[in-house]
Amino acid sequence: MLKFIIALFLTVLLAVVHCNSNTVNYVDRPELVEDGFVFGLARKASKWLAKHEELILDHIKITHVQTKTVNGVRYKLDFTAQSIIGNQSQLVNCKATVYMRVGMGASLSVVDAQCKPK
Repeated sequence: MLKFIIALFLTVLLAVVHCNSNTVNYVDRPELVEDGFVFGLARKASKWLAKHEELILDHIKITHVQTKTVNGVRYKLDFTAQSIIGNQSQLVNCKATVYMRVGMGASLSVVDAQCKPK
């Protein structure tokens, strides 16, 4: 009976820790809108869009930044850019999520990115 109670307690404890780690909310970070590192993340997202969506972007302007820290840092970026198609361009609104893993095996990866005409 004691083993059952200990196993139940550990199961509940793991479930609580798991739920809490996934419910951390994004935090608005207006001070990062003009940050050079964050601009580099937006450029990384634009390269991802060029590769995966065949969308060439120029004149990127970051409009909103949010971060979430869980096993690294997730950046949610909103930005405007000029989508270049041939010799024409169109203003687009873009959203991207970039994940930065820290520590051993540090890496940067684009989780998702998309743009819509403004």
